[in-house]
Amino acid sequence: VIGSTYPWYEAMAVKYGAKEVTIIEYSNRPSTIEESGPVKLEYIKPDKIGKRKFDVCFSISSAEHDGLGRYGDPIDPNGDLKSMKKLKKLLKREGLLYLAIPTGRDMVFYNSHRVYGPVRFPLLIEGWKLIEKYGFDQLSFNNDYNEKNTPYQPVCVLENK
Repeated sequence: VIGSTYPWYEAMAVKYGAKEVTIIEYSNRPSTIEESGPVKLEYIKPDKIGKRKFDVCFSISSAEHDGLGRYGDPIDPNGDLKSMKKLKKLLKREGLLYLAIPTGRDMVFYNSHRVYGPVRFPLLIEGWKLIEKYGFDQLSFNNDYNEKNTPYQPVCVLENK
């Protein structure tokens, strides 16, 4: 799980059979659960991953923040695209990435997040195989999003090809 504030997705992974759950997070997060029965939950910073490979990754409302500095990451206009390339290296071949990002017209709300539309979205998933989309269609790019409303965040399932 990338950048998880609350352990909802971790709980789902455990419910459906995960024996280990690793949460990759820029900020310091105390592990509230070091060992919970047979399931290991671990928080680590991105620079501590090493050569580990994962079967499945969840990036839920995370990629859109990369490179904007909000969560302690370095400023980089292409930080989101670079993060997606790094995720390919973390996942085993044919591993799955569940990706939820805000969609609408392409824009950046510095230093908060990006919204992905017809220009930036294809760049974000370049090199991945799109397996499935939930709550997503071309109309998602027409959402009129601003700082006062909640962005629409469909989920895409991507395969590391």
